Amino acid sequence: GPLIAGGLLRVRLELCVVESFFNEAVGPFIDKEGLKWILPLHETVETFLAGTIFALASTFILVGSTKIVSVLVTYADVLVGAPCRLFGGFAFDRAKGKPVTLDIGFGPFKKRIVGPGSPKDEVKKETWEDLIDFSGVEGKNIPVVIASGTVKAFGETSKVSREVLEAIDLFIGRYLTLIATGYIGIKFLHFKVFPDFPPF
Repeated sequence: GPLIAGGLLRVRLELCVVESFFNEAVGPFIDKEGLKWILPLHETVETFLAGTIFALASTFILVGSTKIVSVLVTYADVLVGAPCRLFGGFAFDRAKGKPVTLDIGFGPFKKRIVGPGSPKDEVKKETWEDLIDFSGVEGKNIPVVIASGTVKAFGETSKVSREVLEAIDLFIGRYLTLIATGYIGIKFLHFKVFPDFPPF
């Protein structure tokens, strides 16, 4: 109830802040001033303040926004993507005639309790050609293969999307902060310590 509504309101507010920041602040400022304030030959009060404020505001806004989007995509992948991969992959493999296997344990202690072979056997990684090869599939199973393959592909796409957004969130949360700090430091040194560099 109220907790869900509050969470959704927070997400909507965060996305509105991002949209407002870029549409009403960054866009008009760049249209008016161009990009000469990023690293000009000679720093002025205006270029120093513009770069510093832009770096700080971008970092604070993007850190919060990417975190929220990453959490939402993770929930979507857990609730929708993972079941699609699990059930779609199970149906896809059965329709293509692969045996059911179930392993327990990890590393050298892994043991197969259902299915032929051993978990220590070298397993050939499936290629794209293997996935679309229907030569060993009975005609009556082809619709099942296509349907379950579509569901599995949706789940895999959800997984890739989650991993990409997690990587973006990690980059912004860790490295963008360092980059923004370094950028502000360079502008400060150029503005205060070496104001006459370069000498032309």
